[in-house]
Amino acid sequence: ISAPQAAPAVAEAAPAAAPAALEASPPPAWAPPVYEAPGAAPVQGASQGGNPNEPKVKFAADQTGVMMSVTQDLESDKVRQSWAQTGGRIQAFEANAGAMFMYKDLSGDLGEGAYMSGAGLNGGFRMSILNLTAPKYETRDTSWTAFKIGFGADLGAMGVTINTPVECYPYVGCVGGPTNASMSSKTIVGTLGIMKAFGSFDSPREWSGWAVGAEWAPSYQSTTLTMEGGDPQTSSSFNATGFAFNFESGSLQSMAAKMGKKAHMKVRLFVLPAVGDMPLLMTASVGAVWY
Repeated sequence: ISAPQAAPAVAEAAPAAAPAALEASPPPAWAPPVYEAPGAAPVQGASQGGNPNEPKVKFAADQTGVMMSVTQDLESDKVRQSWAQTGGRIQAFEANAGAMFMYKDLSGDLGEGAYMSGAGLNGGFRMSILNLTAPKYETRDTSWTAFKIGFGADLGAMGVTINTPVECYPYVGCVGGPTNASMSSKTIVGTLGIMKAFGSFDSPREWSGWAVGAEWAPSYQSTTLTMEGGDPQTSSSFNATGFAFNFESGSLQSMAAKMGKKAHMKVRLFVLPAVGDMPLLMTASVGAVWY
């Protein structure tokens, strides 16, 4: 197999990306997802721990793969809940890290001993500032506004080896053996959100109504692919079309709390057996949100 033919194999072995943090931008296309397991469509699951503060364990398996996740709520979520009630300014943080390994037997297509294997690491970080001007009962405020601004980055690297049988020809020499390729990726993301609410006080402590929210999440991504013996090939893109709109109704606390994610930590393991054209795929990830 020639080097130019090896590049698509790297992309085909990749799991689909899932949005990682703040719903602002997806991680690199090949990176192991942090909060979503590729290909997993659970048909059965179990959650353990009746106390909200206890870790929740979920296990799911079907014809596509096996996934296990452990989620732990964090005490710092009280900061988010208090902010949603009284207003002011808080900072939110999110971090994630993951690893992936894949292997595919190519002996049926390229001869005995042919295979493709790869391993990669990725990580990301987000920080955002949430600001809420809470309504005051003394002035019977009928509206309030909340803002969110954030930024972050994802980095990753992956190496792939494609091994083919060595064949020697007169006057030509020998061809085949291992061919290596590497891929690195970086993504820079931003988030700008606003929520405007209208309503009234039901009591001195309870404000309710409806709100409209909008969020813009621009991102810049750069990917570099390097084949063994070749020059690095870099492609980049800027996406400014990441918009989202939503409508909410309810109390001040229930609506404002949705501006930020619940503080938690999650560990996820996923195994996808080699079936058909799909390679053996194993991913592990850990992520956390805190205030």
